[in-house]
Amino acid sequence: MQLFYEQVAFRSFKNLKLSEYPELKELWYANIGVRLFCNLRCLAVHKCKFLSNFLFSTNLLQELHALEELEVSDCDSLEAVFDMKVTDDKQVNGKETSQLKKLSLSSLPNLKHIWNMDPRGILCFRNLQDVKVIKCQNLMHLFSVSLCQDLGQLEVLTVESCGVKEIVAIEEGLDELKFEFPQLNILSLIKLIQLRSFYPGRHTLECPSLKTFNVFLCEALQIFSFDHLDNSQQKLGVDEVDMPIQQSLFYVDKV
Repeated sequence: MQLFYEQVAFRSFKNLKLSEYPELKELWYANIGVRLFCNLRCLAVHKCKFLSNFLFSTNLLQELHALEELEVSDCDSLEAVFDMKVTDDKQVNGKETSQLKKLSLSSLPNLKHIWNMDPRGILCFRNLQDVKVIKCQNLMHLFSVSLCQDLGQLEVLTVESCGVKEIVAIEEGLDELKFEFPQLNILSLIKLIQLRSFYPGRHTLECPSLKTFNVFLCEALQIFSFDHLDNSQQKLGVDEVDMPIQQSLFYVDKV
């Protein structure tokens, strides 16, 4: 009976600090918990020692229809925020759209992926407006190519003190790509000593609404070029075909 009342109570929650409810450990990852959090709008996850190596399973994430803000910090066990592995075909009922608008990740020392697999075909994140990733030293990249295609509403992107080598992970077999962020007005890249490029292949980056551009201690990153086919884009020699391409963040005519 007590469990029943707890489930009813959780269904009414719109704001939840997960660390305040350690008793949710069993419900969070179990099927019984799927419908408990369907009204959540804001979720804060801070110093939750009971977490597994991921925060959201696919089936739980698909049921969080109202979630708009997610803040995750100081959770040492996390290796991925969104576990997109599908173990049962019944979990996929066609591509759904997440309502998530604000994503803040900080002080997650073992985080390797935000999405551990490409969410293409399962979930669309086109409502994301504000993404901040800070002090995630083992995170190598933020997005996949296909996920970037859904980020037309992104307004703020902040990456600070992370091990990021590129913002978007390489995808084999693709020609030159165009990344367009029509609403992006604030881009901050701070203390990213390994960052070499936005994407490690031939690409263009267009941010027509960009108003604030902060770059600090990103020594490996070339920011501007005046020739779209700059030195890194010249025809490669035979021995260089498989080498990653380093090109500037912006071609000046596209800033």
